[in-house]
Amino acid sequence: SDVGRPIADLASTVTGAQLDSESRRVLLDLVPVEAEVNSDEGKTFLRRVLPYRTSDNRIDGIVATFIDITEHKREQQHRERLMHELSHRIKNTLATVQAIVQGLGRRSASLPEFLAAFEPRLAALARAHSLLTLPGDDYTELRQLLNRELAPYLGEQSLRVTVDGGDLGLPREPAIAMELVFHELVTNAIKYGALSNETGRITVHWHRFSLPDGERARVEWVESGGPPIKSAGQSGFGTMLIQSTVSHDLAGTVSQQFKPQGLHCTIEFPIVKRATNATETKTRT
Repeated sequence: SDVGRPIADLASTVTGAQLDSESRRVLLDLVPVEAEVNSDEGKTFLRRVLPYRTSDNRIDGIVATFIDITEHKREQQHRERLMHELSHRIKNTLATVQAIVQGLGRRSASLPEFLAAFEPRLAALARAHSLLTLPGDDYTELRQLLNRELAPYLGEQSLRVTVDGGDLGLPREPAIAMELVFHELVTNAIKYGALSNETGRITVHWHRFSLPDGERARVEWVESGGPPIKSAGQSGFGTMLIQSTVSHDLAGTVSQQFKPQGLHCTIEFPIVKRATNATETKTRT
């Protein structure tokens, strides 16, 4: 019953607007044509138009096939997005390493002194980047980052550290930045601050709060009972690294007050909300 109907009568939302002209071209040139077409339902098809030959090798029309490649296209776009993110992260990592090398190079009097300061920071950076390969959610809890940096040093001294804060998940790149910040704070506390003697204590607290431009997080690191701080320059490079990391990687602000009773560091940064996937249900009647 469809014999004689123009091919253009077929729904162009599925077949693509060029099917009629491509069919005529195939009949004229006898060269197959391929194209990708999209349907109104969001699917992608690979449309192939090729000449139809009879058993006696006569051209008796065309054959048009539509292959659903929707999932293939999604996987391809996902791979491209991952490659873009990987390239971006590699550049950021190299920029961080370069900044650390340049900063320590200017402050180190000898190669052994440089290596002693550089190697732990490189290890912290590698440890932070292991977050990129963890399975599951793309968000990491702030408490987990802090515990990872404290665990190797505390042991039985864990009672000297008080941690108070609710759930605060960070995307991978802000999580990497916060782990580097925690590494600097822990290292400074062990060398010069509250964990360098037998009586010092550390309190880490964080909470969320709202501003007109969105939700933010405030993290407070408060030391007490450690050796008296005589100069804010005791952790010179660490202080600079914390400031640049918070500013560049977290788009936040940091205040480091070297009070006589100990360091009081306050960090604020915007919270990136988790994306939600809305599920659309269609009913056909």
